[in-house]
Amino acid sequence: MDYASRKGRAMIERELYLPESWTDDPERCKAARVPEEVGFRTKPQLARVMLERALDAGVLAAWVTADEVYGGSPALRQWLEDRQMPHVLAVKCIELLGVDGPNGPVRASAEQLAAAVPATQWIACSAGHGAKGRRLYDWIRVELAAPATIGMARWLLVRRSRSDGELAFYAC
Repeated sequence: MDYASRKGRAMIERELYLPESWTDDPERCKAARVPEEVGFRTKPQLARVMLERALDAGVLAAWVTADEVYGGSPALRQWLEDRQMPHVLAVKCIELLGVDGPNGPVRASAEQLAAAVPATQWIACSAGHGAKGRRLYDWIRVELAAPATIGMARWLLVRRSRSDGELAFYAC
């Protein structure tokens, strides 16, 4: 796990991911000196362990960001929300997200939610400077169903490439 600030970046946590093919093979684990109590955990489960250790140790973090492997875990997103930890986690276009409908909460894919936003609501914003200069994208946000946590809000953030129209989705 990396930590970034204006002063730089550093790796502050680590946890070895072992695929089930390893954890289901005690002889292999023994030969590699993997402790017997180590069992299979998904990458989002390992992320939670690392984040919990870091946050409980007093690491000051304003927010958490991660790719689709982690964003696709509703359990990890809920845990971050329960900790009142703002986050921006990439999700797949097919990720089902809750929105408040006229007759109560409904679920729709990130792609469907983005498609329902009028074209006039997309806003051009820079994502910072990259190796080839300023990275300009079009962005929208869609309000999701309200969380149980007071003072928090849920959003779907969508980034559209200005060159090819490719979309990226983030549960926030």
